[in-house]
Amino acid sequence: MNIEHVFTIVEKFSQPFLFTVIAIDFIFLFSKGLFKNKKEGFMNVVNYITAGVPYLLIIFIIQYKILFWVYENLRLFTLPNQWFILISCYIVYDLIWWLVHYLSHNVRFFWCIHGVHHTPEEMNFSVAVRGSLFDFLISPHIIIWLPILGFHPFMIYIVEITARLYGVFTHANDNFFKKTPFLDKIFITPHLHRVH
Repeated sequence: MNIEHVFTIVEKFSQPFLFTVIAIDFIFLFSKGLFKNKKEGFMNVVNYITAGVPYLLIIFIIQYKILFWVYENLRLFTLPNQWFILISCYIVYDLIWWLVHYLSHNVRFFWCIHGVHHTPEEMNFSVAVRGSLFDFLISPHIIIWLPILGFHPFMIYIVEITARLYGVFTHANDNFFKKTPFLDKIFITPHLHRVH
């Protein structure tokens, strides 16, 4: 199975999976009486769709072409499409994501864009997709540098989709993930993210 095929499969199922998980979360929280602000959850999804328009119409196409151009013309290494390279790609992606997120909290211009994500009053899966219409100014920097190191663009997209789906989990309602001491030492968990 080649990496383009894996990317096609991951891309095909990631969005339906994301919306299914958010819908199940809504139903579960609502049935347990834990979903206090239904309008906020609805607005999170509307916000995601609205913020996704410039990304899908402009940035995804441009970013896609730039990733392949950088990979073909500027890469320093040619890395094989192996599982250990995929893990390395994920680690480098995660470090860059951390840096971009750190700057989003500490540089006023970026905070004005990222701060929208922090406006909900309660945690649930839909908060993960809440963002700004201007996220397209920040988010490409998480992946645009990876092809220089020799990571194939399809591998980068697989890592990005996987990381974003995991990011949804970190926004789980904290009534169910109050303390996860073992996981807190290894991963970002809903408990740690709530502190953030």
